[in-house]
Amino acid sequence: MANARRYFDAGAYQKTIEETSKVIHVEELAEAYKLRGDAKHYKGDQRKFEFGDDRSAIEDYNKAIVLKPNFVSAYVQLGIAYQTLNENENAMADFDKAIELDSLNADTYVSRGELKNTLQDYMGSLEDLNKAIKLKPFDADAYNVRSLTKRNLNLSEEAVIDCAIAIYLNPDFANAYANRGAAYDDLGYYKKSIADQKEALKLHPGFANAWLNIGIAEYKLNNLAEARKAWKKAEKLGNTQATGLLEKYAAEAK
Repeated sequence: MANARRYFDAGAYQKTIEETSKVIHVEELAEAYKLRGDAKHYKGDQRKFEFGDDRSAIEDYNKAIVLKPNFVSAYVQLGIAYQTLNENENAMADFDKAIELDSLNADTYVSRGELKNTLQDYMGSLEDLNKAIKLKPFDADAYNVRSLTKRNLNLSEEAVIDCAIAIYLNPDFANAYANRGAAYDDLGYYKKSIADQKEALKLHPGFANAWLNIGIAEYKLNNLAEARKAWKKAEKLGNTQATGLLEKYAAEAK
């Protein structure tokens, strides 16, 4: 297992899968199934925020739980895999189970809070994220996710503060820069929005949503040519919303 963990920490997910499979062939260990599931989940191109084989990861997490019924982190990762597949009812059940087993695990509250935000249960999301931050005050992820919920509650000024804290705790947090940029856009600070999206792109050049949001801010500044360039870059990276905005731009240009 030591080799598998080293491969995982280095981001060598395929090697992790191979090493954990060797371990499982000798002895079925819950930890080996859990780590192999993690590698399958994360083996996509993280620079483009893509995930891997979540369906297969779910099988591994379930095997880990059969072998170790109170395996909290396996339930959390199982929930995350289900959420990635938009199977939100299953995801919620697994997050609830993880909290039932360990009510002091901050990471679980972050995951469940993020899911509640997706499901538009904004007050429930805020409650979970506040709990996470109380348990783990220096968790950049918790502040970043809470910023999303606060934006949905029309608290964009507070969202900017949460993102700033997340960036302070993790200066390489591309999502936090992008989310702060979106909050600045809500508040009408379009140049600040563009600056933050560009910071996100420095960290993750393939971040399609950052280009999308740059285009939106440029459009609001009446820089139509720059908006179109940004949306074209977002579209090239697979962002379908950018395609719709390009069509709108074309219609307005006529």
